[in-house]
Amino acid sequence: MRVKLGRFHDDWRGNGVFVSFIGEVGHVLFAARWAWRFDYVHLPVKPYRRLYVGPFEVEWSSPATHRTPETKP
Repeated sequence: MRVKLGRFHDDWRGNGVFVSFIGEVGHVLFAARWAWRFDYVHLPVKPYRRLYVGPFEVEWSSPATHRTPETKP
């Protein structure tokens, strides 16, 4: 499992901090933004889903759609 932690800059949705977990079970990201939002996003062309609740964001994808270096053939 790989873990990433850091800050990000996004003029459209707001700046914030995140922690990301990538492994055999897929990809999960938790973020906190200064801008609040209430939304659920699942674009048909993207393999992930996002849930925005207030200042928090959760993004996830299944292992079948997110290929890590450990799962590549």
